[in-house]
Amino acid sequence: MDLAAENVLLRRVLDLLPEAISVRDAATGDAMFENDAARTLAAGAGDASEFLTTQRDCFPLTDGTSCEMVVKAVVSGRSPVVRAVLHAMQYAAFLAKPSGTLEYCNDENLRVLGKTREQMLREGWRDTVHPDDRAVRKALWEEAAVTGVLRPSESRQKVADGTYRYRSISAGPIRDSDGRCLRMVGILVDIHESKLLQQRLEEERAMLAAVLENLPVGACVAKPGGELTVINKKLVDIWGGVQNQCKSTAEYGEWRAYHPDGRRYAGSDWPLARSLGGEVVVEEETIIERCDGRRGIATLSSHPVYNSTGEVIAGVVTVTDVTELRRMQEAEGRRIAAEKVAEATRSLVSNCSHELRTVRRARDAAAECDVLHVKSQGLGQQLPSITILLCRVSHLRRCSAARGGYSGHDGAAGRHGARRGAAGLRSDHPRVGQAAADRHF
Repeated sequence: MDLAAENVLLRRVLDLLPEAISVRDAATGDAMFENDAARTLAAGAGDASEFLTTQRDCFPLTDGTSCEMVVKAVVSGRSPVVRAVLHAMQYAAFLAKPSGTLEYCNDENLRVLGKTREQMLREGWRDTVHPDDRAVRKALWEEAAVTGVLRPSESRQKVADGTYRYRSISAGPIRDSDGRCLRMVGILVDIHESKLLQQRLEEERAMLAAVLENLPVGACVAKPGGELTVINKKLVDIWGGVQNQCKSTAEYGEWRAYHPDGRRYAGSDWPLARSLGGEVVVEEETIIERCDGRRGIATLSSHPVYNSTGEVIAGVVTVTDVTELRRMQEAEGRRIAAEKVAEATRSLVSNCSHELRTVRRARDAAAECDVLHVKSQGLGQQLPSITILLCRVSHLRRCSAARGGYSGHDGAAGRHGARRGAAGLRSDHPRVGQAAADRHF
């Protein structure tokens, strides 16, 4: 085959290639050879955005001159390799201009959306985007037209069954040798289920935060390690402020609190710190010192939070201010003690009024009053004197009965007194009776 025949064959082969190939004089820039794809592009019948990469190469010719060969590779649907790759993808793939004008989408994208390729090309894809998300998507593509970078985003898109599903879009630029963005190639991924799950988790988190904030007791949540993540308003009210937004359990000691024996709580002593280690604490009574220096009494309960594998992922503690409750309980105890003293006193007087034959019951009542005196001051201090006085009254009544001037409540006391007087019992003498009373009390 002569040289001319070889040139014709070579030109024919080059014309069949989808790439645009042109050879120009390196000095003048005049075209020396162009295949069909390059001529079509030069005539304006083609779209320059179809050519994604440009390769330039200069090499010398036999006559001493040099030429530049420019090869522009096409990755449109006419390229069988690119088409096979895009169609084989399990994700919805697309090829678009930086402005968002769609030039190609693979079969998976058409299947999900229930559209034909003709319906999707150019601007047709925008109709599938949810009306509330179109403005955001448009702004992102306008930004990409300037920067050549499409930021990852999420939007709702109408699919084949007529419902809207969340899909994420990510794309990368394809640039020429000068760094200009020619096209954006990207994929869309269905994230509907994960998006709904995320929304449910956010709703549950918001509800949990609302519950914690409105609890009638103080509440606090900590991560493993001790960092406080949630402190509700009631806890701030109990302490009169936040003494430290702790980052570790060692810093818990800066919240001032004391054991019943007066020892100050160290960081590891706090129920929350112990629950992060797996311990459950129920109503541990603590003396707390508020931000203004006042002290109070609080009960602390804490519990660890586990994940599905049994690992502690958090700890929660509740704080109940029982200062007023303890004061009320102490006041109620004093009131009950005072009532018992008053009842014992009334019983003593009643015994002395109705049964003056003996001072035994009065003496027992007086002893009870002496015991209750520990809890009630005032009246209890006077009981011994009252008892002595009543003993004297009893003695006078017995003396009167002995002389026959008193018949008793039912007459028996007078007769009994008379017999005792006749028997000459010296214990009825005022001095003897007083001495006996003094020895007893």
